[in-house]
Amino acid sequence: MVQTRAVILLGGLLAAVTPVWATNLVNNLQLLDEFNECVRCELQSAKLNRARLAQADLTEADLSRSELLSANLANAQLRGAILIQAKLRDAELSNSNLRGANLAQADLRRAKLQNANLSLANLSNTDLRGADLSGADLSGAQLWRTNLASTNLVGAVLTNALVVNASLKDAVLSSFTLNKTKLCGTTLPDGTLSDRDCSQLNQPQ
Repeated sequence: MVQTRAVILLGGLLAAVTPVWATNLVNNLQLLDEFNECVRCELQSAKLNRARLAQADLTEADLSRSELLSANLANAQLRGAILIQAKLRDAELSNSNLRGANLAQADLRRAKLQNANLSLANLSNTDLRGADLSGADLSGAQLWRTNLASTNLVGAVLTNALVVNASLKDAVLSSFTLNKTKLCGTTLPDGTLSDRDCSQLNQPQ
C-alpha cells in the first residue's frame, strides 16, 4: 500500500510525516508552536528546517531522524533528547543544554555549539566536521568513531570523554584540552594516531 505524506506548517515549523504519525505530530507541533516547549514529545522524522526554536524546552523529546537544517535552537533545553540520525547541519545550538542527549549518527556539520552542554552525550558515529564547539562541555561524552575534523574546540572541556577511533584532524584546540580525555585509535589534529589510553578501555558493543 502506498502512503502519501502529510505536510504540516505551523508558524515557523514545517513537518512532513506519514499519516500514521500525523495526528500526534500535529498536536505536538501545536504545543511547541504555542508554548515553545514540548517535553518528552514524539517528533520523529519531522521536518523543522530553519525553525525558530530558540529557548525551546524539548527535554527528553524524541527527534530521531528529524531534519533541523539551519534551525535556531540557541539556549534550547534538549537534555536527554533523542536525536539519533537527526540532520542538524548549520544549526544554531549555542548555549543549548544537550546533557545526556543521544546524537548517535547525527549530522552536525558546521553546527554552532559554542558553550553548549554536551556532557554525557552520545556522539558516536556523529559527523561534526567544521562545527564550532568552542567553550562546549563534552565531559563524559561518548565519541566513538566521531568525525571532529576541522572543528573549533578552543576552551572546550573533554574531561573523561571517550574519543575512540575518532578524527580530530585539523581541529583547533588548546594544548591541554585532551589531557584528561581517553584516546584510542584517534587521529590528532596533526594527523598522527594516538593509542594513549587503549589499554584502559573496553571495546564498544
